[in-house]
Amino acid sequence: MSTTSGLSLSYINALAIGKQSRGAAIGLLFYDHLISLDREIELVWTTDKRRPAFWLYIFNRFFALAYYIFDTIPITPAGRTPSNLCHIPHV
Repeated sequence: MSTTSGLSLSYINALAIGKQSRGAAIGLLFYDHLISLDREIELVWTTDKRRPAFWLYIFNRFFALAYYIFDTIPITPAGRTPSNLCHIPHV
């Protein structure tokens, strides 16, 4: 069974599950940031910013959230990747 996009329904469902998983990960990370913000301000943001541990914390804290947010942005205006960028083989 093939759809108008050229992908079978099982591939489309797998891609949809991937999008939903990324959305759930963003929600959980954002929730974690909100519930620990008071402790973060007290323990991290009031300390010396020149320490390597501070920058390691910043990278560790915000890289995953930024990655998942930018990963969910479609590459093309139609919301699909160009065919030469992402090739899903037909079985």
